[in-house]
Amino acid sequence: MIEDAIRDFNESVSALRKHLEYTSTIKKIFSQSKRKSSKNIIKQSTDEKIFEYKTIIISLYGTYEHCIESMIQEYIRTLSSIVDSFDGYPEHIKKYYIDCWKTTHTHLENGHSKYSHLDEEEMVENLYETIKKRKNVLLPECYVPIGGNYRHKVVKDTMSKLGLNGIFDNIKKYSPLANRFLMEGKNDSDSSIIYSIIDDLVDRRNEIAHGGTIDNIISEDEFKNILDFVSNYIESIGSFLQDNLVKIEWEFKNNIPLFSSENIFDKQSVVTLRINGITIKKGDTCIISTQNYPQYQKRKILDLHIETVDEKGEEKEIVDSTMAEQIISIKVDKPIKGKYKFIPSAV
Repeated sequence: MIEDAIRDFNESVSALRKHLEYTSTIKKIFSQSKRKSSKNIIKQSTDEKIFEYKTIIISLYGTYEHCIESMIQEYIRTLSSIVDSFDGYPEHIKKYYIDCWKTTHTHLENGHSKYSHLDEEEMVENLYETIKKRKNVLLPECYVPIGGNYRHKVVKDTMSKLGLNGIFDNIKKYSPLANRFLMEGKNDSDSSIIYSIIDDLVDRRNEIAHGGTIDNIISEDEFKNILDFVSNYIESIGSFLQDNLVKIEWEFKNNIPLFSSENIFDKQSVVTLRINGITIKKGDTCIISTQNYPQYQKRKILDLHIETVDEKGEEKEIVDSTMAEQIISIKVDKPIKGKYKFIPSAV
């Protein structure tokens, strides 16, 4: 899942933050020591600073690249679980799948390690299953770029292969980037400016990987700023991808009735609705369409009540409105208001 990829990324970044705190503490201890040997260590620590710089940059970029690739693949896997055939995929994904498949197959034939887990016969069978039999079994690896170097433009171009255009204009609408840019006054800035930290990370990683001279070591505060920004960037991309997946599910389930909330209580976690033509059970999922970002969100029904004459309401495990309209109140796991579609939990 996309959430798992983000969680793993954040754990790696948290470890880097702890390392920075640890080394900062050690430096303070040495600097405050009156022993001459301690002061000499501080003066002679240039090599250690370079080593630490290389370690953090390589580690951060590696976990960043891995997370981007994981989110792309999880996006395709989740999308395949939503649609019921190859024809259900967005047009852009269908249009370019063969080209993406060919590129991946070529890299597999050339022995690229990134695709060593793939089997050539299974790839050929997959192409037959998708194009000929029209099954919803896309290979997620086909949408992962071979070269890495995930500058913002590369991320943008990769997302466009998924039919997700305008990523620059979109991800800055999602927290935590939205809050960061608003505070910094960068919400309407050019992408080359506000995403320059991502490109700078890639350049620094390449400089280290290619054996370049290291003469621009950054400070601890600069490291922390990079860690914060890359974390914000990853989380906002994740929210953007998940929003699009839930939107596709909302549109795909066009046979499900749409309902609007009438009253909202208990910090927006309890909602009153008039329903008809459907059956709702405790534990079902509802998709909510809102005016905010993310625009499409899923909520689980924790409690379900039906309106009674005395207005106290009666708790129910299931409510059937196929024969007559019912007024119900539902409690969901997270507060939100908007328009609702209910998805049976068995789906």
